[in-house]
Amino acid sequence: MVYDNNEDEDNIVVRLKTGTGSYSFGLFQERSTSTTTNRTHTVYLPLAGKTSSIDNRDFSYYKERTNLPQITSGTSPDGENYLEFNLYLDVLGSDTYLNVGISTESSPTSFEVIGSIDYPSYGDGARTIAVDLKDICDYDTDLFDCSKFEFSDNPSDDEEISLFFFLEDGNVSNGTAVNKEDYSGVIYRLRMSNRVYTTIPRLNELTKGDSQLVATVDGFEMDNDFDSWFVRTDSSTCTDSATNQTLLSLGIDSSSLRDLENRTIDGIVRINELTNGTCYSIRLFQCDKYGFCSYSTEQVSGTPEEIQALLEKQSCFFFTAGFGGEHYVVTFFQKWRDEVLSQSWWGQQFIDWYYRSAPQITPYILDKPWLQNVIKVIGYVLYGLIRYAELIMSLAVVVFLIGLTIVQSRKFKY
Repeated sequence: MVYDNNEDEDNIVVRLKTGTGSYSFGLFQERSTSTTTNRTHTVYLPLAGKTSSIDNRDFSYYKERTNLPQITSGTSPDGENYLEFNLYLDVLGSDTYLNVGISTESSPTSFEVIGSIDYPSYGDGARTIAVDLKDICDYDTDLFDCSKFEFSDNPSDDEEISLFFFLEDGNVSNGTAVNKEDYSGVIYRLRMSNRVYTTIPRLNELTKGDSQLVATVDGFEMDNDFDSWFVRTDSSTCTDSATNQTLLSLGIDSSSLRDLENRTIDGIVRINELTNGTCYSIRLFQCDKYGFCSYSTEQVSGTPEEIQALLEKQSCFFFTAGFGGEHYVVTFFQKWRDEVLSQSWWGQQFIDWYYRSAPQITPYILDKPWLQNVIKVIGYVLYGLIRYAELIMSLAVVVFLIGLTIVQSRKFKY
């Protein structure tokens, strides 16, 4: 039997090796949670690609990005670029062969064998298995055509193949069709891309909260299958700038990026676990699972503050506590308080009552996340009603007049 040797969730089980092994890329992978045999894992393989003006290696977050390989049939010598798999072999007998089959189906059951290795002398245990990219390309262009990844052509989105590793007594000839149900092995769904992104996310605003900064972004959409937000925070040089540099020229790799697991689909991105009182320069990145990124040319700065300091500064206790910091809804109600409420007697009475009561209630709101969510919902509803009151009233008047006209016309008719 063949197992994937990845008991440790943080263990990288598939690496791309280039330059005859001189450079190594730990590939992003989605591991199967199935407990059955023939588990299928997905691996994302980045390949070099270029438009007329953009080399995608400049926009990869891999540290050795300049060594990402091309994968064109016949252009690379044997052993130049290969995939390294960490497998565990349970050898069957004295004449056991490790076989690898290939399929281009999305959910394959049948594979065509492209190579075999005699393994009786190694015995059971963990093994590192190399599969040459050239062998995949040169085996059968009808099965998989690597010319789709020509470096100088416009990059394609992505292609995929599946590799099936299994053991068998005796050699299985190349070209033999095997059914995965007849063997116990492991399948790697290999997704490959040399894509280039030509649009960028725009960083429009950065507001402060307690141990966090909140970014508002738009202008860029990525397929949800590959979507991931990252951020680079720099407290050593707290500056704003707008530069059209590449990740390569900025010297940025994945080790200097933070994964934003709590991003939201409405364009609001929260950058948490920051130090209050420290100024940060923020640049946002949107990267796919191949490691290719599009990022904001804007670099903006901000300083998170303790919630109590924000409450005292903004004097809008309930909504500041509910939204956890600065927010356009909070700003709206501050302005509405100053320009509308404070201009009437009853409004002044309400403001006086509010500032006598709110400071005592606010700590309770901060301790109850569910209550913060309720405050936010109330804030959004009131914001909509007040902000668009004139429009709502205008629509109501129009509907009333139309209805009145219909009634009058019917009376006249009959």
